[in-house]
Parts: sequence; C-alpha cells; structure tokens
Amino acid sequence: MTEPPDLRVRRASRSDAGAVVAIYNEASLRLVRRCGFREVGVYRSHGRLEGEWRDVVLVELLLGEAVRSAHVPRSAVAQPR
Repeated sequence: MTEPPDLRVRRASRSDAGAVVAIYNEASLRLVRRCGFREVGVYRSHGRLEGEWRDVVLVELLLGEAVRSAHVPRSAVAQPR
C-alpha cells in the first residue's frame, strides 16, 4: 500500500467506507472513531473466535457527496485533512 486507505476509497467513487470491529476490542474502536467513523449498529453473534460466537460493531465513514447530503451531525462526519 502506497497511499492511505481513504484516498483509495475516494478514487473508487464510493459514498461511504464501512468496517466491522470486535465489540470487545476497545483499542480498535477508539482508532476508528479517531479516524472519523461512526457506529451504526451491532451484529450479534457475527462470527466465531476461539470457539465462541462474538458480536461486532458496524462502523461507517461518509465520503464525498454523501457527507453534504447526509442528515447526521457534522461531528459524526470525517473532516478533510
């Protein structure tokens, strides 16, 4: 990878970027929040890890035109750097 992921997504003309993060992984949740992602839901028992079903948090980052037309608080949208 030679460029940040947000540039690759924008070049692909996407309106958002999404990810799932293990609900117990506080460090990863803090990281995606700092990067401008917002939590949009929880998938219960989404996958198995070490023999147990685990929940994950669904996060999204609005991009481009979606940011301008979204009905979400400005603080929940990534700001240009």
